[in-house]
Amino acid sequence: ILCSLGVSNIGNYEASKGERVLICADNDGEFAVSAKVVLEARSKLEDKGEVVRIVMPEQEGDYNDVLKEKGREAIREQ
Repeated sequence: ILCSLGVSNIGNYEASKGERVLICADNDGEFAVSAKVVLEARSKLEDKGEVVRIVMPEQEGDYNDVLKEKGREAIREQ
């Protein structure tokens, strides 16, 4: 598990060839700049051969918000 400490750092990750990368992104809304950056990071990682999947909370916010409001099981379900 790695923490990028900012969405702009995700695409810089140097994964092992064929490594699976799961990006747990914040849901900042449909038109947020961060959403575009996450998609660009996925593309950059896939170009390097990584298998990438993006997950994000169903409602606006991040997974810490989900944890505080609904608990661990809600994160697993999403």
